[in-house]
Amino acid sequence: MTGRSVRTLISLAALGILAMVITRHVRRRDDPVGRLLLLLVVAMATLALVFYGVATVPGEFEGLRTRTDALYFTVMTMLTIGYGDIHPVGQLARVLVVTTVVFYAVYVATLVSVIAHRLRDQEKGVAGER
Repeated sequence: MTGRSVRTLISLAALGILAMVITRHVRRRDDPVGRLLLLLVVAMATLALVFYGVATVPGEFEGLRTRTDALYFTVMTMLTIGYGDIHPVGQLARVLVVTTVVFYAVYVATLVSVIAHRLRDQEKGVAGER
């Protein structure tokens, strides 16, 4: 196995584990909003490390050289700002960026849904006390 293949497998495994952890925490009822916000920080750090790992493969990213660059790129990608100073060039990097954007869209939708359910449950509780 080449170094690139190993990095790809490690990156995919990290993303899969992250998805499982987030799914498990969303299903818990005690404090899903707090957990989701904490997991967002963990997701951003994990994705930054994945991007940094992929950037060590020549030809995958343009402009991504340090871990700080990777964190900056992760935040800009998740917020869909994309200044263009760092961009994916290789196919693996592009797939990871697309996966990150889809992940973030699903994540935000989940967070909004959890907050809406919590507000609805609180409203039912207040209406039931009247």
